Amino acid sequence: MNADVSRRIRVLRGLFSGLTENIGYKLVALALAVALMISVKGAGTVTRTVDVPVTALLPAPTHQGRVLISPLPDVVRVTIRGPSSLIGSLRGDQLGPMQLDLRDGARRSLMMEDDFIRLPRGTTVVGFVPAHIELAWDTLVTRTLPIRPSLTGTLGARLRMAAVNPDPPTLTLRGPASEIEPLDHIRTDDLDVSSLTAGHHDRRLGLVAPSPLVALGTIQRVRLGLDVVPLVAERRFERLAVAALGARAEVRPPVVDVVVRGDPDAVEALLPSQVVPFVEVDGAQRGSESSPIHLHPLPRGLELARIEPGQAVVTIAH
Repeated sequence: MNADVSRRIRVLRGLFSGLTENIGYKLVALALAVALMISVKGAGTVTRTVDVPVTALLPAPTHQGRVLISPLPDVVRVTIRGPSSLIGSLRGDQLGPMQLDLRDGARRSLMMEDDFIRLPRGTTVVGFVPAHIELAWDTLVTRTLPIRPSLTGTLGARLRMAAVNPDPPTLTLRGPASEIEPLDHIRTDDLDVSSLTAGHHDRRLGLVAPSPLVALGTIQRVRLGLDVVPLVAERRFERLAVAALGARAEVRPPVVDVVVRGDPDAVEALLPSQVVPFVEVDGAQRGSESSPIHLHPLPRGLELARIEPGQAVVTIAH
């Protein structure tokens, strides 16, 4: 039993002595092996997908020229294959921007090609998303249209909008014929008029582009002048007798129609007896003369709109 134990001890001593012999060289060899393994692994082929920004060269914006109406992607997703050491940290902006030459204004479809991007040496393209782009074109036109303010809300019960004047009143648009030809005006941003009082008001409003493809030019805002006035009603009083003041006289025509305007409630409450047309007669006159027809003062808040007819022939009675 003791002999067996002694033998095992000698075997273990031999193994340990073999491991520790020239230990420095063995550690260096181990380090070199690990470095070689990392190097070999790093040189392996991998794939990577990045988003490459897109720019386009378009036709010059001339009248009756061509304009692109289909959208272009902001980026194209590109998958490339190559050594990890080359593409492991690759960014999309290092491959692009991808420049699309569309200056002829005629291409209907564009296939993505490898030479659209800057590929690192030793790498290849696996694919593009999208792989092709469908293109639609239209004729570029200009057109001058009126500006129409967009008013929302309701004025006070006794107010009305007398005038709405945009400055400038018109604007020239440029864009695809399919977008511009159906238009009959240019709209402004909404303006709530519910808080406006009687008087003149100035506001500045932005313009609403009918489409992202339509250019409004250098004018992006307009000045809007609004005139708010009290609400006015009109009422016609028919066949009112014309009185002669100053002397007895014959008046032709003897009756007239009178139109009164003012606050709706005051107009409604006015009695025919309060509406008195008259002519002034000079007792010294001879023969017949034409004379304007006047109206006795009306209650407050009312005014004369017109007398029909406004003149009468006055003949002094003898």
